Amino acid sequence: MAEKPQLPAAVIQAIYERLPAVVRIDIQNYLFAWDWLQSETNGDTRAHLISELERIERKYGITVERKKSRPDRSGQ
Repeated sequence: MAEKPQLPAAVIQAIYERLPAVVRIDIQNYLFAWDWLQSETNGDTRAHLISELERIERKYGITVERKKSRPDRSGQ
């Protein structure tokens, strides 16, 4: 598989710094919730984090494909 080209960190930072403050806050909140979701095991907390991610996605009209919020333990 061919690797996707990556933007240099300096370019990403320059783009980020030009965004309005409210957008930067949403990006930070999104990344924080996404990172927390990766290790959270409490179902209620996971549901809240997913809700926050979806709220920000709706706000900007984007959809990010995520794996199920809980692993399928039925063995299927």
